[in-house]
Amino acid sequence: MARATELEWAPESLYNTAISAVVLRFADNRTELRSLTDDVLFDVYYKLYDKNGLVELGNEFKSLDVFMRVLRVMNKRVLLHRSFQAIMDTEVNVAQVLAKEFCSRLTPEALENEMTKNKLIQQGLSLGSFLCEAGWFADSTAIYAACLEACINDESTNHKYRAMECAAFNTCHLAILELTPSMPPIAFNTCHLAILELTPSMPPIAIVDVMRLCSKACVVKREFKVAELLIKYAVAFAKEKFGKYHPKYADTLLDYGFFLLNYDCVIPAVKVYQLALDIRLSVFGGNNLYVAIACEDLAYASYVNEYSLGKFQHANDHAEKSMSILSKILPDDHLLLSSSKRVKALILEEIGIDCNNRDEERKLFEEALSLHLSTLEQARQTFGEENVQTAKHYGNLGRLFQSMKRYEDAERMHKQAIEIKERLLGPDDYEVALSVGHLASIFNYDLANYDEAEKLYLRSVKIVRELFGEGYSGLEYDYRGLVRLYTQRGEFVKANHYNEIINRWSVIRDAHLAKEVNPLEYEVNMSIPELVELVLKNRSPSSASHNQPKGADQKGDAKETAERSSGE
Repeated sequence: MARATELEWAPESLYNTAISAVVLRFADNRTELRSLTDDVLFDVYYKLYDKNGLVELGNEFKSLDVFMRVLRVMNKRVLLHRSFQAIMDTEVNVAQVLAKEFCSRLTPEALENEMTKNKLIQQGLSLGSFLCEAGWFADSTAIYAACLEACINDESTNHKYRAMECAAFNTCHLAILELTPSMPPIAFNTCHLAILELTPSMPPIAIVDVMRLCSKACVVKREFKVAELLIKYAVAFAKEKFGKYHPKYADTLLDYGFFLLNYDCVIPAVKVYQLALDIRLSVFGGNNLYVAIACEDLAYASYVNEYSLGKFQHANDHAEKSMSILSKILPDDHLLLSSSKRVKALILEEIGIDCNNRDEERKLFEEALSLHLSTLEQARQTFGEENVQTAKHYGNLGRLFQSMKRYEDAERMHKQAIEIKERLLGPDDYEVALSVGHLASIFNYDLANYDEAEKLYLRSVKIVRELFGEGYSGLEYDYRGLVRLYTQRGEFVKANHYNEIINRWSVIRDAHLAKEVNPLEYEVNMSIPELVELVLKNRSPSSASHNQPKGADQKGDAKETAERSSGE
């Protein structure tokens, strides 16, 4: 796995030597070290981490007073994340220890003193923010909730509003991971309202987070022009304000990858996801939630990219890494772990299809089936039956049943997916077209129901071309399906017509392959008020956009026998 350039920690040589000497006798000097300045104390602790003194460092960081001093060293936050994660990897849950210690200090006696109360709440907001940055949301939320409770009835302090803001952002951050096309209109409209409130005087981190989360919401609602404006600006702004090795820059890259993948630019998406993962590995390493999420995102993008080539090792490696991390830090029924299982199941199915050993193929299919059934049940329990996520799981089961030659089950699953999606999204949404194309594949390749397959393929093509234009990558599978069914029916004129369409489609795709995406070159080229004005000009009057993508790099040379598009 390629890695980004390592972050550097290089104090002056003489100073570094002195720090090393102190660390060698850390046990003897531990008490006296507390009298050092915050900066120097931080360097001692980081050197202790560098020398693999994680037990001693963990014992130090368990002290809330000590850790709050380390938090005050703002210009070395990335190094703190790295050393903090290393302690968490030793199964010493220092995040939980700190959260419990903080909450225990918010006693009625302490809160009676206004100065003490203000100091405690400020500490809580600082600690909660750090833990949120590091991906330890449960402990971060506990701290924010305690702060909010401590000042909810106090009209004389502004901390209440800050605590509410932090608690709300934590909740939104978790919710945005599960955004679906059926998200309530109020959520989408709220994103646009948030954009209107942006000003240059806001904290940079708030500006970046508003832009990237609103961009993601726009992608979900197919507002691609607005999404592109927001996420490219967020990427450039984050690099300018935080640097190219900061976790906040990695956050924007992941959301840029999400935009590219949904905008049919898969090869650039893989590159951007890889860069984001490199940064998160360099900052956090180990069993970190953010690393796991980046691994899953890269796994799915790699799966889509490698789909027509039949080489899924890269995707499989990242999927296994994601599941391995998440299984260590999350309960078995957590949605994020369920999402990772879904990606793993899709990959196992494709590996099974290309496997020459029948026994191995059966084992792979059975493992994929177990994972799909598990994720479907989790989706039904969490979202209910009438939800796009649930429908997508039905669709993935349909694909797997087709591979397992359980055609009646496959047909039933796809029809169920289509019915749910149509009720929630309408008949002309891309999600509907995806499931319609999968059902057409069964009728065409397995059941020889060519009349029904033709209707479904033509419907899928119509929806996709209106949404994304003639160069969309997924059209290939529908076109090839039409060529096959017309050939099977002896309608060679129509078959030749779609072969010509495939040739024109290939020319468009080749032109798109020349498109390069390099987020490191992006620069902030307008003011925030100018960006807001541009967003307003490009916003679609409806909640879904029919903008045609400018370009799309996807699957390379497709297999001639391609039957269907990748999983949902």
